[in-house]
Amino acid sequence: MCTHRRLAIACVALAALAAPGGAFRPVPSVARLARAQPRAAPLMAVSNVKTIETTVKAFNANYKRPIIPVWRSPLSDMLQVTHLSLVDGRFKWDNLASFGLVAAFDFILAAYPMAEEQAKIRDASIEALDLDLAEVLAEHAAIKTWLEGKTGDEMIAAIADGSAPISKKDDSYMQSRASNMAVVLMAESGGAELSDATAEKWAAAMGLRSEKLVKNDMNLYKQNKDKMEQGMQMMKALEIREKKRMADNLEEKAKAAQAAAEKAAEKAKEADSA
Repeated sequence: MCTHRRLAIACVALAALAAPGGAFRPVPSVARLARAQPRAAPLMAVSNVKTIETTVKAFNANYKRPIIPVWRSPLSDMLQVTHLSLVDGRFKWDNLASFGLVAAFDFILAAYPMAEEQAKIRDASIEALDLDLAEVLAEHAAIKTWLEGKTGDEMIAAIADGSAPISKKDDSYMQSRASNMAVVLMAESGGAELSDATAEKWAAAMGLRSEKLVKNDMNLYKQNKDKMEQGMQMMKALEIREKKRMADNLEEKAKAAQAAAEKAAEKAKEADSA
């Protein structure tokens, strides 16, 4: 964590150097996917579809500070992929997506060096997507509370009998990164190993058509975990270097003060002798 003011400034400076003029920019791979969207036949005129660039600009207007580089890519990717789901006329937002979106941002930002910025970045992202922030956070909180203390099998049984706050889906349900992340995080919360077998089990339990999409996002989640760990190691190394620099400066100042005191004492002694 950035425990010193100088280290925090260094973090921000590093981000500013990497992304002058804004926190996020459209990710090329996501932009290519956006250009392919007309084949999905959204139920609205193409000219009326909100662009990724508009969403990115909205985020940068909501959150004006630069994002530290290690965190920028996963945050930007989550924002832009969710945007693509929202502009598809077939997609319907639900509480599963709300849980997954908030939980995904919270996961990505859990180790962010400036803790006071974590919720600000998450909320700026959700609002940039034109979602109702209060409603999304409330739906996430309700499901998070329901998950507490439950095993994966207990969750699946409750979803099957209709007693869970999350409904089993039918063939018309369009999966998204947010909903897939919700399934992955629910499985992990219930103590399951994140594997292909777990993805297949939970996709079937949730009535999701594509277990492959769940597998893909599960793998992405594991990759991002590794990136976050690398980010923490980088920040710890930066903190160690900063502490060493401060210690060296203090030692030099102490030596200089001692030398000055000794010199002053010698002069005083010479003056007394004269």
